[in-house]
Amino acid sequence: MTKTEIIKINLQNPEKDKIKKIAKVIKVGGVVVFPTDTVYGLGGDALNKKTIKKIFQIKKRALNKPLLINIARKKDLKKYVKKIPSTAKPLIKNFWPGPLTIIFEKSEIIPNELTNNSPYIGIRIPNNKITLKLIKEINSPLISTSANVSGKATLNNIEDIIKTFKDSVDIIIDGGNTTTNKGSTIIDLTKEKPLILRKGAITDTKLIDCLV
Repeated sequence: MTKTEIIKINLQNPEKDKIKKIAKVIKVGGVVVFPTDTVYGLGGDALNKKTIKKIFQIKKRALNKPLLINIARKKDLKKYVKKIPSTAKPLIKNFWPGPLTIIFEKSEIIPNELTNNSPYIGIRIPNNKITLKLIKEINSPLISTSANVSGKATLNNIEDIIKTFKDSVDIIIDGGNTTTNKGSTIIDLTKEKPLILRKGAITDTKLIDCLV
């Protein structure tokens, strides 16, 4: 059983000392629940294989279901993907930071454990000050999967999140309740034509208009 610390952070002006404290825990393999611009995320250092294993266990997620990652800066994308297709550029320009996850061919730095040996990885930049500051502080991509047990309903009430994950994660960041239970929209750009894999906060029409 893990002793969980609940840390309340100002969404608009995240306290530096709290960000540094949480980042230290992540850097040594800790697992945290954090707010995003969609639903709360369950995450940790995406380059740490032990952390990846812990998150699959905590979420009770099947190992054949890959995890996504969050990054903080557009310029960092090239570290984690083999190439950035031309179709990605208008989407990145219009929807990052924001609730759009794009599937790319992953670079060798991304552990196979994260993707179940798939050569692809889902990446986004969330529009949330806490998460962005945290990613910059750990200087590594952040695993991001919705903060709920696999097969259960998405949680957007912080009290429900605390009840569910207290004693199983190291830190829960309390950024208040979320205003949506919709996850990010996921689009795959690794095939001949862009393919929307999951409907979410960004409509199909907006994506198609951007790609035309």
